[in-house]
Amino acid sequence: MASKKQKEIKKQLKKQREEDNDIRTKIIKALKILVGILIFMIITLLITKYANGDFSSKEIDISYDTIIAGQMFNRTESDYTILMYSYKNDTSIASALENVSKKIYKINLDDKMNSSIIGEKNITNDIKTFKTNEAVLLEIKNGKIANVIEKSNIVSYLQSLSNN
Repeated sequence: MASKKQKEIKKQLKKQREEDNDIRTKIIKALKILVGILIFMIITLLITKYANGDFSSKEIDISYDTIIAGQMFNRTESDYTILMYSYKNDTSIASALENVSKKIYKINLDDKMNSSIIGEKNITNDIKTFKTNEAVLLEIKNGKIANVIEKSNIVSYLQSLSNN
């Protein structure tokens, strides 16, 4: 009878060890899957950052002369000049601007933050209704537009400023 009990106990111990091994195997498989997912996510993140150029050393260029359209009537100076143009398309304006020493605030018409002023031309002192669809230079005095220079005359105006 004792041997039967011992055999039964051995069977139960063997069954218990098999169950423990099965649980360990399942835990190890789950950990391997989690590690695989983590490695996949890290590789995906690195590839995305590399594709976006996040790993290249970028020089930060802070320009205090570039403003957004919503700031054009609230500068601290009483007299100032604002030039609105497309940084991508109006290269002749950008070239002429390089030789000007006078401080001119620039608004990039390509910038999404300035999309509120893009539309059929309506040059007004109210930023809510101000619209333009091409380059324009504004001379502001005491928060009001004093002079408007259209796109066709901007380059010659800037050249005249560089000669002074």
